[in-house]
Amino acid sequence: MSRFNNNYSFYGNAGGDATSSRVGVDKAVSKVRVAVSNGKDREPLWLNVEAWGGQGERLAAIKKGDRLGVSGHLVVEQYTDKEGKERTSVKVVASSIAYLSPKSSGTEELESDESDPY
Repeated sequence: MSRFNNNYSFYGNAGGDATSSRVGVDKAVSKVRVAVSNGKDREPLWLNVEAWGGQGERLAAIKKGDRLGVSGHLVVEQYTDKEGKERTSVKVVASSIAYLSPKSSGTEELESDESDPY
């Protein structure tokens, strides 16, 4: 199945510092929430972004307010919250990340890393 059927690209600002952890001995996973503009006078769209392997290690450097471009695929997960209600969560598993700020460090694009588990 081609990944082109489920591809989402956007840019926005990190809502907080990225968190990072290890899965097993050799796999890094990092996560960050990104605010994407919905236009003037509208609330931003908040997206959960996850990156694995080498990209996960590099994503760990993201700090609150950093601007980044992300391309990846959407993953929908169902869960039950603490109150027993069924909920749906959507996240973007990144295949490419471009750091657009801080401006002083320039722009760096991270190539696709085939180590994500999805």
